[in-house]
Amino acid sequence: MSWYRLELGDALLAEAELDDIRRRCKRVFERSGAPPGWAVYLVHVSGNLHCKAELFFSPAAAELARRMGAQCCGMPPKGMRLLAGEEAGLFD
Repeated sequence: MSWYRLELGDALLAEAELDDIRRRCKRVFERSGAPPGWAVYLVHVSGNLHCKAELFFSPAAAELARRMGAQCCGMPPKGMRLLAGEEAGLFD
């Protein structure tokens, strides 16, 4: 099962979009019965001049990730901030 990554671009410019995405993710998580391992994480990636915002979707959140245009990726880095869902046991 694969993780998914969605690049949002400049972190400062993505803040308004992040609020909408957070609400959408929480709504999908709750409506799907809060499945174990379902999570969406936010990470800020430092660039040359600006910081980029990226979202990582756990394998359990793959359907939403694909609908949002996220691309399949490897295991994300540790230390990300949970945006929505449940993080228990994902990195054990």
